[in-house]
Amino acid sequence: MELIFRKFEELGTLYALIRYLVAHDIRIGVRVREEEGKGELEWRAPKRTTLQNMLKNPIYAGAYVYGRRRTDPRKRKPGRRSTGRTSPSSGGWHVLLKDRLPAYISWQTYEKKPRAVTG
Repeated sequence: MELIFRKFEELGTLYALIRYLVAHDIRIGVRVREEEGKGELEWRAPKRTTLQNMLKNPIYAGAYVYGRRRTDPRKRKPGRRSTGRTSPSSGGWHVLLKDRLPAYISWQTYEKKPRAVTG
């Protein structure tokens, strides 16, 4: 885990991080969501979405957060689950408790991450 954050900081982009991890055959532990083996830990090749979610998650900066994702009823599409989701900035979360969990990165580093993760 620490390697991912350290290398992202060093390399500067998500795609450079993926290239590094793939070149060094580094796998990431992911919980299985499908029925077969649900909840089991599997080591998989890194995917952009998995890494992006990791880098954007405030829990890795030691913060407990509630209200990170909300649903805007105006943006919902009938018959499609999970549509209409919005992600307010940290100032718009219902609850933000810093320094509540062990952190891999500082809060200041976390606040810089979301903008840099996309490239």
